[in-house]
Order: sequence, then structure tokens, then C-alpha cells
Amino acid sequence: MKNTLQFQKAFKLKRKTMKKQIHNLRMVLAICCFIAGTWLGYQGNITAFIVCYTGVIWFTPFGKTTPVIAFKALLTILLAVLGANYRLTAHTGDHSTLTVCYIDVGQGDSTLLELPDGTVVLIDAGSTESVEHVIHKLRSEGIHTIDYLIGTHPHIDHIGGIPAILDEFQVKSYLQPEIGSYQVENSYTVELLAKKLNQYRIPVQNVSAGMVLYDNNSCRLEVLAPKPDIIMEDLNDYSMILKLSYYNISFLFMADAGYLEEETILNDAIDCDVLKIGHHGSYGSTSNAFLKQTDPRYAVISVGRENEHHLPNTSVLEKLDVQSIPVYRTDEDGTITVLTDGNGIQIKTEN
Repeated sequence: MKNTLQFQKAFKLKRKTMKKQIHNLRMVLAICCFIAGTWLGYQGNITAFIVCYTGVIWFTPFGKTTPVIAFKALLTILLAVLGANYRLTAHTGDHSTLTVCYIDVGQGDSTLLELPDGTVVLIDAGSTESVEHVIHKLRSEGIHTIDYLIGTHPHIDHIGGIPAILDEFQVKSYLQPEIGSYQVENSYTVELLAKKLNQYRIPVQNVSAGMVLYDNNSCRLEVLAPKPDIIMEDLNDYSMILKLSYYNISFLFMADAGYLEEETILNDAIDCDVLKIGHHGSYGSTSNAFLKQTDPRYAVISVGRENEHHLPNTSVLEKLDVQSIPVYRTDEDGTITVLTDGNGIQIKTEN
């Protein structure tokens, strides 16, 4: 009898210890899910955020009563509904907000435009080495389809990543500049891009100044350059220059344009609120006349950290400083996101 009581007592103690250990383990798992979910949510990965927070709900040891289980189930359903709403918003777009995201791709270029009606435009995709940053950004925004994929000119730091984008996303159309009789060197990147475009049967259009790519609900994306019938010696000066306007706010995207191509658009309506500086802030871009004509409120430079070309050039930075234009740089600020409702501007930086 005594042995039986001792056994029962030992069994109860062991059971109590196991319950406590399981309780502690569930608390640890709940805390880990909370930390991971918060971090992933901040990174923009809404799916992982929902999964982690569902773990928080079910791992937290509130008890096993029917009301508690029902409450947990209700919270789980609420999370799922919020997630579905987020995905729907990501696809249809916020009908009052235009988002321009200058993605940090190191020494290269890539800009994501999410227009108010949900139309997605990707301008360049960095190099083969940095395209994963572009893919991650698109996925974090819930993007599966790109309406307009633009290669501003056939240099590897701009179009090197585009073949990978074609593999990962549905692309409705590919746009490239009309370069006339200029002979582009048939590099591996150029050949691979042509092969992928043909493989996925993506319509290709050569564009030049005067073409309007998009015009809807006071949002307009137009091509300012290259100008037809103007012959340039440098491929950079055939860069596709784009202007995006939304009500009272406008953006200018200069790709790798230098002084000569800048001169071809000086008589156009090139005033803007946000100017993406040409050619990563090289010495041969952003002339005083051009900067005076554009008169931007903000400037953005896409450039790699400690790059071998020592960009941006100090002379370009000095010009911007003289005109008291705030400068955002991907090498210092990381990915730069500009949001506007057509009247005001909000700028967020990754760093």
C-alpha cells in the first residue's frame, strides 16, 4: 500500500514537472514566433508574419477550455482575413497613392513603380549579382505580374538582372529605347535577354521621345528621350528618359544619360519634384543648365557602396548642395521609397 502511494506521488510529481516543461517550451516557442513575426512583418513579408503570429496564438499556454480554443480560432480567422485583404490591396493598389521605390542594387539601377490603379512598372533590374534584391522586393510587395518591364539601355548594371525577372514573374510587355543604327555589342547578357524574351513570347517595343506609355486618372508616364533621328556616340546617351506625373507631383528618371542627352530635352517640360540623377552621379551628367531647368525638390542617386568608380562624383554633389537639394543615396540609405497622393511627398529609407 505504501509503495503504491509513493508510486502515485512520484507519478503525479513527474506529470506536474512535464506539464511545467511543456508550458515553458510553449512560452519559448510563442516568444520566438512573436520576435520572428515582428521582424518579418517589418521586412514586408506578410505571409510569414501571419504564420508566425498564428504560432503565437496557439503556442501561448492560455488553457484548453472551450472558450479559450474558440477565442484562439477567432484570432486565427481574423489574421487570415487581414492577410487576404493585404494581398488584395497589394494587387489592386491603393487608389490614392503612387509608390516609387528606388531599389538598392549596389552599383546599378532598378526602380519599381506601383501606380494608383495597381499597374506595376519595373525600370531596369540591376546586374545578375544584385537581381535577388529586386526579386525579394517584388515578392514582399505581393507582386506576381509586371505590366511594363523597361530596360533603359543595354548595359549589364541595368539589364543584367532582367532575364532572372522574366523567369520569376509574368511580364506583359518589354520596352527598350530606339537606338537607330547604333551597333550594340552582342554580349552574353544581351543574347540571353533576347533568348528569354523569345522563350516567354513577351511583346517587345522600341520606344522614343513623345510616346506615352501610360495615362490614366491623372497619372501619366511618358518618354522624353532618346529623341528620334539624333545620333549619339555613347550608348549611355541613348538611355530611355522617363517622366512620371501624378496630379501636382512629378518624377524624372535619367538612367545613364549624360550632358549630350540632357541637352536634347532642355526645352521640354522637365521640371520635377524628385530627380533620379543620371549615370549614378558621374562627372559627365547633371549639368548646371539641366539642374536649373529641372529644379527638383529632392534628388536620388543609385550607387554602390565603395564602388571602384568613386561615385557619386564630388562635383555633382556640390551642384546639388549649392541649390540646397536634399540628396538620398542607395549606398547610404539603402532602398528609398517615395509615396505621394499627388500633392504631398513622403520619403522612407531602408537604413
